[in-house]
Amino acid sequence: MLKDNSALKIVVLGAAGQLGAALVEELSKKGAEPKGLARADLDITREEDISEMFESMGPDVVINCAAFVRVDDCEEMVEEAFRVNCLGPALIAAAARRRRARMVQVSTDYVFDGKKRAPYVESDRVNPINVYGASKLAGELAVSSQLEDHLIVRVAALFGGTTSKAGGSNFVTAVAKRAREKGRVEVVDDQMVSPTYAPYAARTIAGLIEKGAAGIVHAAGEEPVTWFEFAREVVAVMGTGAQVAPIKSAALGQKARRPANSALVSERLGGLSVDPPPSFREALPGYLASEGFEYG
Repeated sequence: MLKDNSALKIVVLGAAGQLGAALVEELSKKGAEPKGLARADLDITREEDISEMFESMGPDVVINCAAFVRVDDCEEMVEEAFRVNCLGPALIAAAARRRRARMVQVSTDYVFDGKKRAPYVESDRVNPINVYGASKLAGELAVSSQLEDHLIVRVAALFGGTTSKAGGSNFVTAVAKRAREKGRVEVVDDQMVSPTYAPYAARTIAGLIEKGAAGIVHAAGEEPVTWFEFAREVVAVMGTGAQVAPIKSAALGQKARRPANSALVSERLGGLSVDPPPSFREALPGYLASEGFEYG
């Protein structure tokens, strides 16, 4: 049985990222007092850092949003990818088991191979086709094999949060900038995804924590689209008249293969009485305005 939100001690790792920052904000709204730790505060691949965090903070729940997410770089930095995405979660899970704490591990749609013609559900067979997906799946298994009290949440195609304000970017801001500056955007039309606004995903994850959910749950935007369709909606909301041109993924020459379909849907959220993240379309106008992009 979980404590009520105000009594729960929650630590969010990777709190400087899109989802981590959104989770700190959402959990705070729900009455918790989450402690957010960024990479500069704690290295999840150092056992001593993790032990010190548990000793000093005594969390009831640790949410791990920290990850090596640069998909193409993972192909060349295999050891680093597995160190961050597998060893880190394994160390956290081991410490959580010793401390009788709960762990929420954030995972990815890239654990699937993309051969399915419909969105993937939690019970579908995993079969990653790139190093990033393989390292994240290894992290899932490291957590589930060591810690009974765990929740693995798979998210997809995140945008929003604090990344662009900190000098970074995400798909939406990258498309918006190119549309405004160049008047033309080329985007792949042969990859299906589930665009997810980070604050919406955070709201679903917070709900899962409240319900004491365990196992694997998908928390992705309700409307699957291609990256091309996603970009076209971004430009339409901006009202710039910029051209969005479809291209094939092979034309990009990316180092890592991407699944042709990594859209996610949940077969579990309904039974847990937790709402899935709404369609990305609901978030775009407000998000683009908050990032300084005019829309009409």
